[in-house]
Amino acid sequence: MLPKLSNVLVGIILILYSHCNAQTKIAEFEIPDIQVDKLKGMVMNDSLFLSMEVLSIGSSKSISEYYWIRNNGSRRKVDLSEIGNKSIFAISNFSGDEYYYYLNETKERIFIKSLIINQQTGTSRISESEINIKGNVYGSYINNNDLYILTSVKGGYSLVLTRIHAEAIVEEKVFRLSFDLGALSFETVQFKEQGVDFIPHNGVGSVFITKEDNIMWISIDEPRNEYDQSESTNAVYKTTVIKLDLNNPETSFIKSFFETTQSQFSSKISNGILFRVFNDINYHFDAIDIETGVKVYSRVFERKKDFGPANVYSRSEASNSIQKTITNKPLAKISLGFINVEKDSSYYLLTVGGYYLVKPNTPLVNALGLGGLLVSAAVHAIVREMNEGKMSYLYTHVRVGLNGSFVPIIKTNLLAQKIDDYELENYQGVMGFRGYLSTTGSVYAIYKQRGIKKLQIVRYDR
Repeated sequence: MLPKLSNVLVGIILILYSHCNAQTKIAEFEIPDIQVDKLKGMVMNDSLFLSMEVLSIGSSKSISEYYWIRNNGSRRKVDLSEIGNKSIFAISNFSGDEYYYYLNETKERIFIKSLIINQQTGTSRISESEINIKGNVYGSYINNNDLYILTSVKGGYSLVLTRIHAEAIVEEKVFRLSFDLGALSFETVQFKEQGVDFIPHNGVGSVFITKEDNIMWISIDEPRNEYDQSESTNAVYKTTVIKLDLNNPETSFIKSFFETTQSQFSSKISNGILFRVFNDINYHFDAIDIETGVKVYSRVFERKKDFGPANVYSRSEASNSIQKTITNKPLAKISLGFINVEKDSSYYLLTVGGYYLVKPNTPLVNALGLGGLLVSAAVHAIVREMNEGKMSYLYTHVRVGLNGSFVPIIKTNLLAQKIDDYELENYQGVMGFRGYLSTTGSVYAIYKQRGIKKLQIVRYDR
């Protein structure tokens, strides 16, 4: 995926810093006479790929510029002018060539093409092949230099995993489903890879496709209306889990886990465990072994007793702010529950909390949606906004052992808490904008302080 930032004033001078306490690295751009719009990014190995549309003061036409930035601060400009202002959504390299994948669309169809650059000579060409996209696109990822696309056609009752090597489809796997995934819009479904949770909005949603090694999990929380906080006596509250074995479809299965409490809830899957939380005055938390169906952990977290005021964070996407806060309001009156999970040795580190819409009439696009900036739903699904959400969150970080232990510790190894504390310390919790790019090993955060025409890039290591 390739997230995007908009309307940024930055420059093209790179400076590298080190912040040893937060274990971060910072790259800083600064030129006051240039407006940069539609800043996008992607992390690959030890490098950050940035694309931006640059508009000089007094000019009426923007120019797209592309850069590779390594962790040591060096940068390399890449000429992708042949494809105009197309949105790059994936990059791969093999046999000495770099492949920059982008989407083309006409009134009749949507298809993938690539710009191919030879790393030694710098010569480039546009791929001759056109790879058609059928149905809704729900995610994409790179594995062993191959591009994988997840799609589903309405009425097809299946998930299609397409593997693209260089310029051609080399494999297509069709997984039969018991429900019509293709009927769900891209706003409803979130795709995530193992180990990339780090901020609250990754925990918000009712339908998740989660990739863990060679397993693809689909989890569906029902009822699916995340923003309707009213209770329904006729609704069945449950999580349906579908396991898709990417190597052996015969070992795939579907299971349902019912919730007796008539309240909206949120769930996440990690290492074969279904974590589920809902909140009234307190947080109600369960952990269920998906294979056996056994509830391996259950606890009611009393907000006033278990969560000390110093551990509670409040984060607003609308104002780009974060603070440590104290609230006396019952969370059920203001928010719906969410949960994020990271595995840490024999423990699980959790971000548990509630969220609510700042503007209830504004639809959420995976908390990272493009709104009306792009025409194609397929483009929306794989090119994401980094900072366009309208949500507010109240949450805390805790450590849970499935043997029954629970510790609401002030300091954890969670990337989420490292980011929270760094933003509080260095920006006093308020930024002009912020956005995040995540991999399984690290997170790059992009900040702009209000009133300062600099763009800062901070790396957080797990």
